[in-house]
Amino acid sequence: MGLEVLLYVPNLIGYIRVLLVLAAWAGFNNPEIFVPCYGISVILDGVDGFVARRLKQTSELGAWLDVVIDNTGRGMLWSMLFQWGWLVPSLEWSVFVCNHRDHGAEWKCSFSESPRWVRAVMANSFKSPLGVLAISGLHILPMWLYGLQMGILTQILHLPAWLQTLGTLLLSMGRLLCLSVEVGGYIFRFYKSKISIFAERHRRSASSVYLSIWELPPASSSNPVTSQSSLSDMVHLDPRQVPHQKSDAAKKGGVRGARLL
Repeated sequence: MGLEVLLYVPNLIGYIRVLLVLAAWAGFNNPEIFVPCYGISVILDGVDGFVARRLKQTSELGAWLDVVIDNTGRGMLWSMLFQWGWLVPSLEWSVFVCNHRDHGAEWKCSFSESPRWVRAVMANSFKSPLGVLAISGLHILPMWLYGLQMGILTQILHLPAWLQTLGTLLLSMGRLLCLSVEVGGYIFRFYKSKISIFAERHRRSASSVYLSIWELPPASSSNPVTSQSSLSDMVHLDPRQVPHQKSDAAKKGGVRGARLL
């Protein structure tokens, strides 16, 4: 795989998305420019993945480019909506860098050992009620807040106030759910891997100590207490032989005494 990956159809779609994000940024104060450009960029986010799988043109560059464009577009929108808006993209970038560093292009498939609620959100590529809520909070919430700030929901769509409030609450819940998956899932997997590494090191250390004990050299045979042969003799020693051995020694001592006399 060489430079031809740059001309993959999904990557070409990614380049178009970059231009659309730049156009949306330039026309931020003009909803007639911003909404179509940013909205088409979000729609193409789902198209490029489908095209990549259909044409079998998946690549690490494409996976990386897709997330970079998503984070850049949302970061631009959050930062221009609120003074504190930079906090949201900062968190998204931190999570992306950590996950991509640990798992590469397959980081989205690395949640199999995450908590149950994380797997429930990401099940079947977010094709579940919780997954739809999380993705809606991730992509639609900043657009919804832009519509509130620019008066689009009231003056153009003529949505009642209660519906605007309800939509804001639901999308905010979805964004918090997505945040819990991003941060909570990574923290869980991070500490679980650290605990596994610590447990493995402890097991290896215990095994090495156990083996070193059994590989100690045998004790000297001159020590009847620690010598294996002496211990064996002591175990199998017949008690009736003890006084007999002492009498033999006494007899030898008596014979030697008689010779001296």
